[in-house]
Amino acid sequence: MPRKTDAGNPRDWLHLAGPDLDAVQTLVERQVAFPVCCSKLAEALEKLLKAQLIAHGWRLRKVHDLQVLREDLEGHVPQQAEALRAVVDELYRSPLPGL
Repeated sequence: MPRKTDAGNPRDWLHLAGPDLDAVQTLVERQVAFPVCCSKLAEALEKLLKAQLIAHGWRLRKVHDLQVLREDLEGHVPQQAEALRAVVDELYRSPLPGL
């Protein structure tokens, strides 16, 4: 039975990101298509960003845009937001529609 999660708990977001990161590792090891890796990485990064934001007092809202989440992080942890800028920008340049 899946573990019950609380969207307001940063630890639960980290728990949810774990399988996505495991999937990315497996996809890379098996040399699966690059767009699939980017998609899974984006899903994991979204969850990690939300965990960090919630841990710093951000009020959870329904947003999946990594650039918006990174910009929100600038108001809470500017150093981390800046460190993630290149990753988020690269994922936006990836050949995935709607990412």
